[in-house]
Amino acid sequence: MLDPFTALSLASTVVQFVDFGSKLIKEGSELYHSAGGALTVNAELEKITVDLKQLTNKLETPPLPGTTSTENTKENEALRNLAGSCSKAAEELLEVLEDLKVKGTNRQWQSLRQALRTSHKKDKIRGIEKKLDKLQKMLNTRLIAMMSDQQSSVISLLRSLDEGNSSRMTQLKTEIIDVVQHTKQDKHDKHDISEEDSSKLMYSLASMAKEGKTSEVNRSVLSSLCFESMTVRHSTIAEAHASTCEWIFEDGNHESADIDPRPRTGFMKWLKSENGIYWICGKAGSGKSTLMKYLCEDHRTMKALKLWAGSDKLITASYFFWNAGVPMQKSQQGLLQSLLHEVLGKCQDLIPLVCAERLKRIEDFRYSHLEPWSRSDLFTAFQQLVQHELASTKFCFFVDGLDEYDGDHEDIIRILKNFANSACIKICTSSRPWNAFVVAFGQTLERKLLLEDLTREDIRRYVKDLLDEHEQFIHLKGINDCYGDLVREIVDKARGVFLWVFLVVRSLRKGLKEGDDISDLQRRLRLLPTDLETYFQHMLDSIEVCYQEQSAQIFLIAANASASLSVMTLSMLDVKATGFAEKAEIKPFSQYQIDALQLKTRTRINARCKDLLEVYAIPMYDRAPKLQVGFIHRTAKDFLRTKDINNVLRSRIADEFNPRIFLCEALLVQIKRMDLDDHDEKNYLLREFIHYAREIENLDSFSVAKLLDELDRVMAIHGVQSGCCWVEESDRPPVRINVRWGVVTSRESKVSFLDYTAQQRLHLYVAHKLDNQPGLLQRQFVASRQLYYICMDFSDVFLSESFEGVMVDMASLLLEHGALPNEQVFGKTFTAWTALLHALTFRFYYEKSIKENYTLVEKFLLHGADPNANIRYKGQKTTPFKVIPEIFPPTEAEHLRNLIAKRSRRGLLQWLGWS
Repeated sequence: MLDPFTALSLASTVVQFVDFGSKLIKEGSELYHSAGGALTVNAELEKITVDLKQLTNKLETPPLPGTTSTENTKENEALRNLAGSCSKAAEELLEVLEDLKVKGTNRQWQSLRQALRTSHKKDKIRGIEKKLDKLQKMLNTRLIAMMSDQQSSVISLLRSLDEGNSSRMTQLKTEIIDVVQHTKQDKHDKHDISEEDSSKLMYSLASMAKEGKTSEVNRSVLSSLCFESMTVRHSTIAEAHASTCEWIFEDGNHESADIDPRPRTGFMKWLKSENGIYWICGKAGSGKSTLMKYLCEDHRTMKALKLWAGSDKLITASYFFWNAGVPMQKSQQGLLQSLLHEVLGKCQDLIPLVCAERLKRIEDFRYSHLEPWSRSDLFTAFQQLVQHELASTKFCFFVDGLDEYDGDHEDIIRILKNFANSACIKICTSSRPWNAFVVAFGQTLERKLLLEDLTREDIRRYVKDLLDEHEQFIHLKGINDCYGDLVREIVDKARGVFLWVFLVVRSLRKGLKEGDDISDLQRRLRLLPTDLETYFQHMLDSIEVCYQEQSAQIFLIAANASASLSVMTLSMLDVKATGFAEKAEIKPFSQYQIDALQLKTRTRINARCKDLLEVYAIPMYDRAPKLQVGFIHRTAKDFLRTKDINNVLRSRIADEFNPRIFLCEALLVQIKRMDLDDHDEKNYLLREFIHYAREIENLDSFSVAKLLDELDRVMAIHGVQSGCCWVEESDRPPVRINVRWGVVTSRESKVSFLDYTAQQRLHLYVAHKLDNQPGLLQRQFVASRQLYYICMDFSDVFLSESFEGVMVDMASLLLEHGALPNEQVFGKTFTAWTALLHALTFRFYYEKSIKENYTLVEKFLLHGADPNANIRYKGQKTTPFKVIPEIFPPTEAEHLRNLIAKRSRRGLLQWLGWS
């Protein structure tokens, strides 16, 4: 398929060649010499010819999988033919000029001889001249067609430039269109392009191709940083109520300070002139995330920060930790990728400076297939951000919910402090007042605030406004002046917890609908618990008996889900029965069925879950919003996951119920009923199914073998219908090899479902299959290939750290079934052993993973891993003996190096025949 940027480069080079060749012949350029004896015109023409050939070769690449071979065929073929004709004409002209080149030491005599020979070349030169005239007319026609055809890839590209690209690209687009329009309006000869227009067109096409390639590379880098749930948490945080949070922008030196008893925050002073970390702390449910979102979006924040930045460029970025979300929403990896994506998206000029190492690899890989970022890559990029070359840029990061980070809080504190040590970075962060954060951030009183001490007036305004919206309350205010007492009592009882206020006001509004008067509302308020956990218990106890079993199932599913659930997944509760997933038909849901299921499930969640769960919509780029189910607040999830409440929920369910098995079954039904053209949904369902199958193996200690076998069967059927199967996705090993579901590009690319499950660390399933079908791994290469896959994917942060020992179990299983650590899987270089060491060098080690990593390397060595294998580390060839200390702490490194030394000596003795 024609790449528009290649087309632009090729068109520019053709313009350059035709223009240069015509002037060379028509104007009778003088023969003058370069220092090496070659004509300068020869050198220039040779360069143009090389460019033509290189660009023409790019057009010969086959279409990408998933694209039709006829796409842009005419446009592609016309440019290829034109470039080929130019190449032939260039070779002829070079041949003529080579004969005219002055050679030898006696330059005067040689020049005379060459002048005499020129007359014999006149006919050939005239022929070339005619070809150039013809090529120029063909070129003009092709350019006019290319720029006029609204369906051409180039015009589509130019049209996309209006959608947010640089002003420079827009300017180049205008120049190209202007030249084409000028040519079309010429009345004398529709093919004529003036020398001035030709030069302008050549420059504009070349510049646009160059800028376009840069834009494509930048887009590739940004795409590699992006992840599916990057903005979900931000979009689901409630907006600040009207006229609340205004106090955060007060300087603290106003005249009303003696009237307003609230403590001064010092926040504006920090924004305008100070560095370091500002800490917003508060109780669970006090509104920290809402305040952080408010700060990120209010123009006064940027206005104050610009005073701090002065003449330097200012860039802000934010990240909202979410414990109820997917791993990337509660991890270091998610934090670093999200911040870097936002920074580079706002200032793409930083990409070559910050991502220099990554850009080196882009020439070797397809833009869309760069390997995932490791934490090492991300930390290196952030180090580049604060180098002296970037001293003219200031960064302010807003990081919400440190208490929702899924890991050691000391780790995340250390990262933020390291960033804030730079004079060009400041950070505003929020969390509950847990000890680790109090010690780290709470010692500087001028740079912290306690949220519940500042929101009393905001709560009063919120309660009053929401009650005043109800007609019944307006009526009660007119006949009973005690309404003020009701508002005041709510504010007093809230103690700064906005979430409690939200739930209470919702209950009071419900009472107003049922005709409650002021005294009824006061009685209702006084019956409600004043702390969140007791309130949640009250909500749980108030569920009607007839709904308790299904609500308990929903709560258990939600509490055990790795992230928020789709409404479609929970809709499967209505069809839940023994083996319901295996019995489901393989046929896409109609849109009517989807809408009906979602409406029914949404109504049931509202009726059965008493506001502990809520349904919300996630905006999607190219389709209808996706309906998800999540907890009203993290505290609700924490409450339902306590041992006592878990026991209560299970006591309400008559039969044995495993929420993880249900999730696997519900996802399998959706895989059977999915639209095969919806690739994003297909990949999401597969990823989630495998995730819960892995959780069942590691938490429940058994395999859902029947469901996995059914998945294999279903995907085989889908593959017949869509031309897809399990394939190898290779980005030139050893960078990354992956097994995925995709388009079959060659017979060699096909792999088995067993390969896929091995790579996904489903060791109990793989062991089950090998026990029941020993012949599956009769060929040692198959076992070695699977071992290679899991080692290559070991740098995947979530697969490798989800469950301690999973990788060891999987590797041990394959080694015991004949996998060879030194088997050459791809070419002559790549083995499972070298892949493992490569992955470990990219991985930040933590105490919890040191033991697993050590055990892995030890097992490989005991199973014959080559102690003298060549591996690459930091761009240099090295050996396991030298790289081990870079991966492990001193004690572990010493033990492994001793083992390597022993195996090296044993290998030498065997080679000498002495053992």
